[in-house]
Amino acid sequence: MPDPASPSDLEQVRAAFRLGWAVAELRGRYRPEMFLHPEPGRPEAFRRRGNDQPLPLAGERKNQEVRIEVFRAAAGLSKALYLALELEGTNTLTHMREVVDRLENTNAATRQTRWVTVARAFYRWDAQLQDALVVPAPRAAAYQLGRALAETHWALDPQRPDNEMGSWGFLFGAERRETVERLVARLSAYLGPLVTAAIDGSFAAWCRLAADGNRRVAGDVRVSLYQQGLLWRDLIRGERQPLDLAPLTSGDAWRKVGVYSKAVETLRAPLIVGALFAALLVAGGALLASGAKHPWLTTAISILGALGLTSAGLYARAKAQLTSLLESLQLAVDKQRVREAATICPPPLLLETGPN
Repeated sequence: MPDPASPSDLEQVRAAFRLGWAVAELRGRYRPEMFLHPEPGRPEAFRRRGNDQPLPLAGERKNQEVRIEVFRAAAGLSKALYLALELEGTNTLTHMREVVDRLENTNAATRQTRWVTVARAFYRWDAQLQDALVVPAPRAAAYQLGRALAETHWALDPQRPDNEMGSWGFLFGAERRETVERLVARLSAYLGPLVTAAIDGSFAAWCRLAADGNRRVAGDVRVSLYQQGLLWRDLIRGERQPLDLAPLTSGDAWRKVGVYSKAVETLRAPLIVGALFAALLVAGGALLASGAKHPWLTTAISILGALGLTSAGLYARAKAQLTSLLESLQLAVDKQRVREAATICPPPLLLETGPN
């Protein structure tokens, strides 16, 4: 059941995000170097006996079957977003289907030769989609965010120098990071604070890894990056809940302390100011409630009374202030938990540790 507080166009924005992801994934799956091995670390496929035709689950389908599935998803999402695009008098989706079909059932040399035409077709398709979505701003942001996050795997070419598009330096560089952060901020009303924290925190971690030439070539970094992308996708689509990534148990006492300390650090100034304000309110309420006999206290109480401030009113304000402080602290704690749990990026120490 949808949250009544969610924006009314939430599903349309999610559809735009899914479309951006699908376009980036489909282009990646047709890249000659990824055509046969699109997912890193994928186990070798099981054999299919004769004409038995077993029924595969999603991860067990053949590469060609997955490409067809992603294309149909893009077509369905385009229809859901009312994007009836045409290219030179031909339906754009029909044209794209014809273009990519030229890469099916061909050898590596032919795919490499024909890729230039296919890449150009994807470029024109994406341009049409961005132009069509530019007016409904949240959908435009969602489409671009879907593409940006999907491209961290599907457009990555690790061999390219950092000053070229498709490289580590481009996909995780300062400019792309600012773009992703801006898109996430624009969609904060649709994502919520915890998903926003999860995306920002984990993407920043990958930007730091990408800037280190040694870290990005070590171990199973590409596998972790692929898994990170799937987590980003599931969180934004609402298919996974951020707090489910890091459920706290009774055995996490020390971890809770660490999370709280980081959360308090980020809220130090507001917490101090809020606590002082609450303390002053309580003190004021106590003055009103006490039968103070000192002249200056009597004068202060008279002034407070003239302003319509009673002990009950001050206590109520203090309670509301403390409640707000606790809610802010809890949210900060939850954000910190989610940032840590949603980051699949290998930490430096694990990558730098070698055999003794």
